[in-house]
Amino acid sequence: MGVPFLVDENELSDAERLVWRAYPVGERVQLDGAEVRGEVLAALLLGAVPPRPGYASGISLRGARVTGRLRLKGAAAEAGLHCTDCEFDDKVEFVDANLRTLRIERCRLPLLVCSRLRLDGLLNLEGSEIEQGLWLDGAHVGGPLVMNGMRLGPVLADRLTVEGRLDARNLKVQGEFRAHNAHIGGSLNFSGSRMSNPGGIALNLGGITVEGGVWCWRGFEAQGTLRLIGATFTANLNLDGARLSQPGEGTALNLDRASIGHFVAQDLQVGAGQVSMRGTQVSDGVDMRGAVLVGSGPDEPVLAIDNASMAYLELRNIRASGEVMIRACRVENRIWLSGADVRNPEGNAVRLNRTEVGADVFCRGLTLEGTLRLSRSRIGGLLELDDVRLSGAASTAIFGHALQAGEFKLVPAQPVQGTVFLNHAQIGVLHDDPVSWPTELVLTGTRYDALEPRLPAGERLRWLTRNPEGYESQPYEQLANYYAATGQNADARKVLYAKERHRQGTETRVIRGWSRLQDITTGYGYRPWRALLWLGVLLTMGGLVYGFSPPAPLKRGEAPHFNPVIYTLDLLIPIVDLGQERAFNPAGAHQWLSYTLVAAGWVLTATVAAGAARIVSRR
Repeated sequence: MGVPFLVDENELSDAERLVWRAYPVGERVQLDGAEVRGEVLAALLLGAVPPRPGYASGISLRGARVTGRLRLKGAAAEAGLHCTDCEFDDKVEFVDANLRTLRIERCRLPLLVCSRLRLDGLLNLEGSEIEQGLWLDGAHVGGPLVMNGMRLGPVLADRLTVEGRLDARNLKVQGEFRAHNAHIGGSLNFSGSRMSNPGGIALNLGGITVEGGVWCWRGFEAQGTLRLIGATFTANLNLDGARLSQPGEGTALNLDRASIGHFVAQDLQVGAGQVSMRGTQVSDGVDMRGAVLVGSGPDEPVLAIDNASMAYLELRNIRASGEVMIRACRVENRIWLSGADVRNPEGNAVRLNRTEVGADVFCRGLTLEGTLRLSRSRIGGLLELDDVRLSGAASTAIFGHALQAGEFKLVPAQPVQGTVFLNHAQIGVLHDDPVSWPTELVLTGTRYDALEPRLPAGERLRWLTRNPEGYESQPYEQLANYYAATGQNADARKVLYAKERHRQGTETRVIRGWSRLQDITTGYGYRPWRALLWLGVLLTMGGLVYGFSPPAPLKRGEAPHFNPVIYTLDLLIPIVDLGQERAFNPAGAHQWLSYTLVAAGWVLTATVAAGAARIVSRR
């Protein structure tokens, strides 16, 4: 067998001779700082010494100082390499090599290059320090990969395949840990690890596939972006208690287009930067209870969940300094925002736009400084805004244009500061509280089936007059329809009457005058007794005046017997001839009184007709 590097056994040092002799049986050698040349180790791995029958050959060193370069490029070795507490003064290269196992534990070396390395079994680097970094791009590890407690520079592991688990607990990385399109057959554990690449990418797992759980918790910290774009996490992704920060403006956690079984990030802390979940697919749910999120800029959401899908979204008790955006998403069950505190006073605090929620959205105890947007969202169950504190941005507290909800409960802990827009919303049951109605409320085009509590029309009319945009007909019509549908016809008429009175202020002067006449005489048809009252007053006045001083007949001897009441009634009713008006000729003041009664009769007739037409047209 040819031996590379021309290693001569006769030129070996005492320490190297111990290693040489121990190799055939795989015996461990304790060297306590003695030097061993890297070329000697390479020669042994390539078969310089044959294995002893019945033994597993291999190199097993403790406490050695390895000088020169240990280089095994494109070669296949039948034995394994196990180094513990060793120090390498030059880089170690296993490019395109095939090994049984590789264990470099608690060692120090400047650089480890394992590009396209193929291992039949374990790769264990636990506790080692690699100052310039680790290359595992294209490598294939048949067993687990262990990196616990390592201290190292940048990691390049694109297209890495690990058949077993990858343990990297308590890892410390200066620079980028990159594993694009890698595949991990078991779990991936970064618990307690610390990664630092401020302003850049700390952990880059774009396109990775992990068959087991992913753990970035229990002390996990990262300065720089966690970039997990397009990753596939078949089981869970756990960031409970993790501390993330992107000191430069940008994204602290990027899960765009990732596919996750279950995402858990309770008590996650983002000191600066965005959490991005655009196009993310979560089979189970997203649990971010108690997270503290601080954005890196005023114009970007601190949490951006856009065009994503999940079973549920748990955001209870989060603290966010910046916008929480949930846009164009599909949530099969519920969203929880109860107890959350979100502050973005110059813009949107929570944006829940164009999102479909199968069940409920619970926001009990929510505190917002900024606008709550609910435009075009569809909520199958209850939208609960109970005991909330809302302070809107740019005078808008809630913007719920075209919102759809089975039930909507708006019972704030204190009066809402800002306008509530529910224009063109469709709500099954609307719950509110007169004590905490918003000062300004827009209900244009809003439709609802029921109102709770059940209040008389007089109370609900105060509710309708809070539209800062002025008079709108539809909210009155909707409220009247509600009262009519529940058999409260008197309240329905009261609402319609109030609608007509409110409309007066929007008309021209001429139309406003005519409208006032209708109000005075018939209450727009909703107070018909007023016409009878006016008729009675005028009839009494005319009867008394003409009774004391009857007008002279036009033709003496031909006039019928004068009746002051019938004469007055004949003047008041223009379309009926009772035979009195044409038979007598009042003069002076009586003549002007007759003209007044005739005019009043026409006015009463016209207003009664207009009111009747209005009532008939509604039916």
